[in-house]
Amino acid sequence: MGKIVCASLLFAASLGVTGPATADWIIAGNATTAKNENALYAATVAFRRGHNDGALVLLTKLLHSGNLSPHDSSVAHYDRGFIYLSEGKVRNAVSDFSAAIEQRPRYGDAYVMLANAYSSMGQVAQAIAALKAALQVDPHDGAAHANLGSAYHAQGLDNEALSEYDQAIRTQASASAYEGRGLIYLLKGKNDRAISDLSAAIRLEPDYADAYVNRGVAYYNTGRDDLAAADLGTSLGLRPDNADARIDQAVVYVELGQLDRAIADYDFAIGKKPDDLALYRARGNTYLSERQYAGAIADFDFVLARNPKDAISLINRGAAFYHVARFGDAISDYQAAIRITPRDARLYNDLGSAYGAEGQLNQAVTAYDEALRIQPDYADALRNREGALRAQATGQSVSADGAVGISSRSR
Repeated sequence: MGKIVCASLLFAASLGVTGPATADWIIAGNATTAKNENALYAATVAFRRGHNDGALVLLTKLLHSGNLSPHDSSVAHYDRGFIYLSEGKVRNAVSDFSAAIEQRPRYGDAYVMLANAYSSMGQVAQAIAALKAALQVDPHDGAAHANLGSAYHAQGLDNEALSEYDQAIRTQASASAYEGRGLIYLLKGKNDRAISDLSAAIRLEPDYADAYVNRGVAYYNTGRDDLAAADLGTSLGLRPDNADARIDQAVVYVELGQLDRAIADYDFAIGKKPDDLALYRARGNTYLSERQYAGAIADFDFVLARNPKDAISLINRGAAFYHVARFGDAISDYQAAIRITPRDARLYNDLGSAYGAEGQLNQAVTAYDEALRIQPDYADALRNREGALRAQATGQSVSADGAVGISSRSR
């Protein structure tokens, strides 16, 4: 089976905070003046209607008024930070969430959102510190536990991550906590546990695209290719532009023998990631399996123009050249690959087959001898060597139609 790249777990996939902190100050009641309350409400309405600029203007005016209590100031900073984060203005968001915490040190949601902002900047250690602070405020904050699990996973601390996901599920079960734990089980090869957790995530959140992707991977790993294809198809129905899911689906389609569908998925993924050489190599391999040799050669040409020492592409382009009777080109590719991986018996066998088809029988026998020196029990090389020796003895040519066949296949 080919390798499937798991969908990445999105940090802070479920924060337990769905918008500006309006509920916080409404619950506070008389903690705000009517004027401030109206301004905060207006900002929230503007944000929820998609008028971010208007919301930012209202909140900035309110913060510059100098009339806010520490509580109201923390709420306004939080709301503005949330809008900044939604717009990708992460440094501004960090500044506002930090100000909200300074005004109200036990503002748990602000710590969680600060962690999300730090994570967006790749500052995982700072994110972990913020989440630990949130848990000091409320040890039963399931969103904080889930996001701390994600942060630990980002640092490769999967045992710590599993502990945090366990806590999150015990205190406040969420789809993101199950998905996070399921992803780690998947990466550890515990596919049945992964399927159980990812199924729980899907029950809680039926439109959770990443959970379908990762459950599809787990099904694929356990040989349930039809279920894998169904889950990946569901994910793509939810997020049609998800290139990683299309790549995973392509791998499953190859396993199912539906090569035309796999090629279509690679086409889509390459459109999204036009500089990803691994995608061209994978599509080239699929073309080769589909016997679409021109397409395979074009993809391997693309890879090798940018990485001339890509041995896999050299080997498989050599196989494509062989199948279109460009034996000299196949010989050149196999020789180049041998310089990179000189201990590959299959390569020498392939080189011998190309020499044989080109009519260079002495060179073919020498190549088969080298394959057998590396792997004495290599049946294909033994058979092909005997065919080349018979051709020498009888003066007949070696055909390229399988009498002395090439053993290269998509690697």
